[in-house]
Amino acid sequence: MSGNPEHEYFADGMTEDIITGLSHLKWLFVIARNSTFAYKGRAADVRQISQDLGVRYVFEGGVRVSGARIRITGQLIEAASGRHIWAERYDRQLDDVFAVQDEITASVVAAIEPHLYAEEGARIASQSPENISTWGLVVRSIGLISKLGRQENEEARSLLERAITIEPTYAKAPAILSWALWWAGYNYWLPDWDQSAAEAQRHAEQALALDASEPWARMVLGLCVSADGQHERALPELEAALRVNPSFALAHTIYGWALARAGRFDDAVVETQTALRLSPADTFLSFYEFFHGFTLLVSGRFEDALPYLRRGIVAFPNVPTHFALSSDTEIYEIRRHPVLRRLKREPAGEPPPDPAGDSCAP
Repeated sequence: MSGNPEHEYFADGMTEDIITGLSHLKWLFVIARNSTFAYKGRAADVRQISQDLGVRYVFEGGVRVSGARIRITGQLIEAASGRHIWAERYDRQLDDVFAVQDEITASVVAAIEPHLYAEEGARIASQSPENISTWGLVVRSIGLISKLGRQENEEARSLLERAITIEPTYAKAPAILSWALWWAGYNYWLPDWDQSAAEAQRHAEQALALDASEPWARMVLGLCVSADGQHERALPELEAALRVNPSFALAHTIYGWALARAGRFDDAVVETQTALRLSPADTFLSFYEFFHGFTLLVSGRFEDALPYLRRGIVAFPNVPTHFALSSDTEIYEIRRHPVLRRLKREPAGEPPPDPAGDSCAP
């Protein structure tokens, strides 16, 4: 990845770290280090690499160093066609080699995973339904859920229920279904929030009985028990999800929300900020932004919180909780600014009530 021998060690370390990070995605087949390094320094065609290694996607990149600054580029390529799926550039100060390697690795893995799900989902969608494998049904459902819409969520839940019927021992299917149910309840697409939350928790527990390391199931279980106020149980579940997949941006957001509910406001802000940094182009970005606004709000950073909460309202206009939190924050801002107080004729007062309580649950 680097033409400068003095910095070749850094490029090799980045390559190994990204291989390790991608290997944490249990659904993804990742070629081992030694086979990957066989192409180091060679001008190899990605189509040939695909044939040699039996892979559909190739991730390649480069490292350039100038003084104390480093530029890392990466691109994900669909090997059969040579089409670029994703590309990014990272510019950093090379003050701490290992810290830079860790940060870039986490960012790359977090960015690549949604694109791979989308590509696989699109590929599988072109197949006739009777020929789609259980794994294909699950991957297709993840792509649908990532589109955030009601119709897509309903279709995803149908596919996941079918996958569970076909292969009841495949943990990923009930794990993703647990999130789909929670998301449907959160958006008020289901008539009974309590029932949808209970169903989500049941499917998460079912998935964990099949695979105790399933990160989606750990995340949803932690989310559900946090909503019930069981913080001592919730936080370890979410921490377990992030140990399995440290680049899981959605889990970082949920962990931040749970930390806020547990009263650890500063830690909560760190986690929700991490999600935004890990996956700034995610389809769930507005969800991440809203919960970052929430953690800023409960930390007393009202001015910082309001823009994030507003974006959450724009993205999810049918979720009453979003309006409630944003309204509380705006009222507080009006009251603490003399000019706005005069315009709105509002008396000065105290901050809004702490929204980290049960009112945050849909």
